[in-house]
Amino acid sequence: MNRRDDDSEHDRETAVAAGAGDTIPGSPDFIGATLGDRYVIRRLLGQGGMGQVYVAEHRALGTPVAVKVMHAGVAALAENVRRFEREARALSLLLHPNVVRVLDFGQHQGVLYLVMELLEGEPLTQRVDEAETALPIRDVVEISAQIARGLAAAHDAGIIHRDLKSDNVFLARAADEETVKLVDFGLAHVDDPLELERLTQTGSFAGTPQYMSPEQCRSLRVGPPADLYALGCVLTEMLQGAPPFVAANPVDIITRQLFSPPPPLKRAADAEPVPELLERLRLSLLAKMPEQRPASAHEVQALLVDMLDPARAAALLPGRSSAIAASREHRATTLRPPGAAQASLPSASRIAVVRGSATARPDEDVATALRANGLVPEVAEADDEIGPVDAVLLDVASDHDAAVRWLETRTVRPVLVCIAEPSIPALRRLIAAGAAAVITHPVDKGQIVKNLERLLRRR
Repeated sequence: MNRRDDDSEHDRETAVAAGAGDTIPGSPDFIGATLGDRYVIRRLLGQGGMGQVYVAEHRALGTPVAVKVMHAGVAALAENVRRFEREARALSLLLHPNVVRVLDFGQHQGVLYLVMELLEGEPLTQRVDEAETALPIRDVVEISAQIARGLAAAHDAGIIHRDLKSDNVFLARAADEETVKLVDFGLAHVDDPLELERLTQTGSFAGTPQYMSPEQCRSLRVGPPADLYALGCVLTEMLQGAPPFVAANPVDIITRQLFSPPPPLKRAADAEPVPELLERLRLSLLAKMPEQRPASAHEVQALLVDMLDPARAAALLPGRSSAIAASREHRATTLRPPGAAQASLPSASRIAVVRGSATARPDEDVATALRANGLVPEVAEADDEIGPVDAVLLDVASDHDAAVRWLETRTVRPVLVCIAEPSIPALRRLIAAGAAAVITHPVDKGQIVKNLERLLRRR
């Protein structure tokens, strides 16, 4: 399986050099070793923190296979073993052309291994990175349709991938045909209440921030809509070369996943225009609320297939697609055309600018920026009584506990919290305490104004 193995930060933190028997995965001596008396290791394909992927050969049949192995030291952590077993269990339940096929699973001299079909091709990440400007729109639609088809099969089997990203979409080539294969189900939720409880513990963090849905960022129970949101992120990456939200650290990315609308696509001037129907679908996949996304992966696949036929695609336009509306008329829509007018702000909106801790220093530049944009600032200390205002800007520097206490003891809403260096658990505490949005230091004044305007429109 010629692809890059999962190299997430979680994996790197848990990577431990370890051996098993006389051969150590990743060492030259491991080449030629036999696992389970059946699979002879031939060569290394790739490696990451969780282990390596090798080309191997079935000893009796001579059939080439891919073998994913985990170091014994890494396997000493129970969550790593559960993750490996989740992948084996999830894949064993799926037999679909758009999902990599698992052939065997076992343990040999302390080495956990997973045997899969050997794929020739490249990960979607590589295809996107090597594109001169942007992928052809038809290729984007075809790849997205196959991803949706694979997700539909997984969801029908009660499996949520939970880590769909371009690295985990493999473009397999065989007999001059290309087939999308979903891989790496190590974070998958199989329909098991006990497993769901472990995967949704408060403060737990699993996934890749650039592709995580708002509900997954909040560590809430996730369902098929979370995978559809990730598909929206992958679709965006195919169209512009990067997911919707990119930032210097995971906390900033998660904050944007939670609170920021998807920004407009950034495409090269000579790139092929993005069809309106495809852009509407992208925005609906990236809706913040799960119930505002398409009803199922089946629905997404059907719409993408329609886009491949010019006549059927034209029938879905102009205006809001009746085919989409008919299936979701009871839900709030997110398929308005890009650039549609937004509700105007209330006139002379009053903003309480609160210094929420002794170390916070809301400066005069903030008040000036608010006034320049038609907002009326009222500067206050954390202990001051806050009169009737339209929104609050609460700056607490790095005193996360002070922000939580302030939010829990006040009823004024909405509140935009400006904070330095929050951890992911701290971010979730702020949201649970009632923060309507969170931005992290350092921020420019324009970002503060945009966030406040967004909260006021929403209100």
